[in-house]
Amino acid sequence: MFLEIKPLYGVGPIKFGMTSQEVQDAMKESCGNEYKYSRSGDTDYFFGSALEVSYDDEGKAEFIGTQYYLGCGCDFILYGIDPFSLEASALFEHIASQQLGSHIFDPADYLFRDAIITLWNSDEQYDHKGGEQKPVYAQVGVGNDIYLHAIDKIEKA
Repeated sequence: MFLEIKPLYGVGPIKFGMTSQEVQDAMKESCGNEYKYSRSGDTDYFFGSALEVSYDDEGKAEFIGTQYYLGCGCDFILYGIDPFSLEASALFEHIASQQLGSHIFDPADYLFRDAIITLWNSDEQYDHKGGEQKPVYAQVGVGNDIYLHAIDKIEKA
């Protein structure tokens, strides 16, 4: 099953602004019973923890994190490629080529502000598809303006 990561919009059938119940209903309709749902605190998890959805203070989806691991039951597509099959610097350059301005590769984490795409923690251990041979980002996330504002408040604190 492939789920498209759509910056500023969502992932697969999940759109920013949906409530937890709307997200669960959309995932069940789109994925059937294969989505393996759980919840911890204010975060919904699907496919084990391959897809996580966080909510703002009003209970609306504001951040969606994706990560791949063997047996999770889904794959992801971002700008036409599988982000979890590419070496971290290649993924970074692919995303940067879709953005305005210049960007400097950071293997630890990076936020593409215009598209609100986050990259987190590249390491060989996350190269599940290539046998742990190259550094791959552990998570690719997308957020909305509310998420970006929350990140800005944290960084200023």
